[in-house]
Amino acid sequence: MATGAPGETVPESGIYKCIWCGNEVTCVKGEVFPPCARKCTHVQYIMVRATR
Repeated sequence: MATGAPGETVPESGIYKCIWCGNEVTCVKGEVFPPCARKCTHVQYIMVRATR
């Protein structure tokens, strides 16, 4: 399962969830993960669902 943190390159396009607050974001492969909109510290995203 794909994971990442803010500033890291997105490995696979999809819907990702912050493991701390549950906020979901759409990320595109090759771009960078954004900071959490809810200002979580030590953010880690985990893929919820792959997209095209």
